[in-house]
Amino acid sequence: MAFDRFITLEEAASAYNLDVALLTRWVNDGTISAGRLDGRLLLKETDVKRAAQGDTTVPRLVPLAEAAKRYDVPEAVLKKFVEEGRVRRGASNGIPLLVEQDVQELARAIRKDRFAHLEGKPIRVTAASRKYGIPQKTISRWAYAGHISILERDTGKLVLDEADVAYAQLIADTLGMRQGRGVLPENL
Repeated sequence: MAFDRFITLEEAASAYNLDVALLTRWVNDGTISAGRLDGRLLLKETDVKRAAQGDTTVPRLVPLAEAAKRYDVPEAVLKKFVEEGRVRRGASNGIPLLVEQDVQELARAIRKDRFAHLEGKPIRVTAASRKYGIPQKTISRWAYAGHISILERDTGKLVLDEADVAYAQLIADTLGMRQGRGVLPENL
């Protein structure tokens, strides 16, 4: 998945000859994606460029829970992408709203059906660990938590569905999880 370039408010104002107040208004109404890093507001450069060229249409918003269900993306993944500014957001009456187009793009990037060719293919924990670079204990923990389907338990050794292992690894990578940090979302 390609990552977008983000620039500071001041860089956007200078590069596109725009007023900081106007940029701030566009951030607040969802026209431009933004996120914070180390206390600095960062704007999605492609959104700034689009708005500077006159396209300031307000995108279609969808409630977070509905977006997760409609596009089969775990809520934790959506929340992480909102925090990072990779999915634009807003709110109405305290209900978090997300830009539907951003959610659609994310859903395409992390589609579970990408691993359909692995569906039902058995893989042992040790082989999965080597192949996907995930510690054996982590894979076992995800399997016992129900994130990865257990196909059989052969004399104390788990045989897993490789499609689920591959998808769990994709979600962990998408969320930026590293060894010893974080757990997969409940609704994986």
